[in-house]
Amino acid sequence: MVNSSPAHLRSLEHMMTAHDSQGSPAHDPERRIVSVSQFVPATPQQVFEVLANPQMHSVIDGSGSVRG
Repeated sequence: MVNSSPAHLRSLEHMMTAHDSQGSPAHDPERRIVSVSQFVPATPQQVFEVLANPQMHSVIDGSGSVRG
């Protein structure tokens, strides 16, 4: 089962947000496309559980338009 506690979700959100060298979220209004590759140490089942859980949508949404 996936840990969906608020603290864990905030941790996931921080890990999935691009940050600059000072640790602040990186925002460049001139750039419209950002591509990042990252190894996820999880089984396919664990990844599916995150993707299939509507409560995780705001954490995995790359556009920042989903809240809550």
